[in-house]
Amino acid sequence: MNEYKCPGCGALIEETWLFCTECGKKIPQKVQQNASLPQVFAGENYGLILTAQGELYGLGENQYGQLGDAATECFREPVLIAREVISAAAGTCYVLYATRDGEIHWQGIGAELMPRVSDICQVWADSTDRYWAVTNSGQLLGMGKEPGKQTRYKTLAAELPQATKLYGSASSYWTDMPYFGGTPEEYYQGTREYRELSRRFGPRNIVLEIEEVKGPAQKLMGLLVKPVYERVRYQAKLYILTKEYWTPRPIVETWMEDTPHRLDCRPMTKEEYRENRLDKEPGIKKVIPKDLGTKSYLLEDGTAIDGGVLLDWLEQPIRDLARGTKILLLVLQDGQVLWGTCQKYAPCDWKRKLKPCPLPEGRKENL
Repeated sequence: MNEYKCPGCGALIEETWLFCTECGKKIPQKVQQNASLPQVFAGENYGLILTAQGELYGLGENQYGQLGDAATECFREPVLIAREVISAAAGTCYVLYATRDGEIHWQGIGAELMPRVSDICQVWADSTDRYWAVTNSGQLLGMGKEPGKQTRYKTLAAELPQATKLYGSASSYWTDMPYFGGTPEEYYQGTREYRELSRRFGPRNIVLEIEEVKGPAQKLMGLLVKPVYERVRYQAKLYILTKEYWTPRPIVETWMEDTPHRLDCRPMTKEEYRENRLDKEPGIKKVIPKDLGTKSYLLEDGTAIDGGVLLDWLEQPIRDLARGTKILLLVLQDGQVLWGTCQKYAPCDWKRKLKPCPLPEGRKENL
């Protein structure tokens, strides 16, 4: 009888088992069938590969340092993130993963400030600044933004000096420095205070609030003309998200976690499942990137559909897929991983852009 690894705790389980005898986690049938193959996950423009041995690799854009060295803007080859990993998820700017000891780990700028939780068997994430962790007892903990709530727990870190912009000419500028286009947000994000806080706490932990203060119209005399300009003054404040924002809290929600369908890197709620009519559509797995609005399907015969285009030209069946707004990852029958990137919202010729993604040192899965 074949044996597989439990996706929750890594213990060996037999193919006929419905629950793991070590951690009690339910074992979906599709997980059993593909337990010896890598799993893939996708953020907006980067991907994760979790091998059957528990090694977690990342590749793609690295603007938040979520894949490793923040000085490297993009990884074109897989980079090792961690070992002994049992579950992983790709968020907007953080990689979240759980290890065999039940601890969760964060990777990204400011990760040292993120909460540590124990007794975890699974993690999820999506592109709306939300993360989840499932305990071995089945409790679901949420971290980050609360759905339907605008409140962001924050504390004032800095009040930036006012800056003034003159409107009414093609050569608008800030009165206290040259200005060659852009927005107030770009101006304040370029200040020393904003850059320093972003470096220390991570850009996703910084809130920039800009208040517009309009002054009276000012006449500036010219030699030949007398144009009227409007002077607009801006005041900005910088806040840091407090620990309360990220503190794990119990979530009471009806999730479709026993289905393979995903919204970004998390299961769907019953309402989302119904809204997307997933029970009416073909396929064994569907991934819907929240910022893309289209679906990727993994079909029973091992082919896949992305953006309405059938990927039927591969020589081997596809066993897993992950889709971000700018990236696609596929796992083939022999454990090989393919990946490719494209522009957001643009049609993509995956036949031309998908390429092999060999793991370091030619590592092979134990099939």
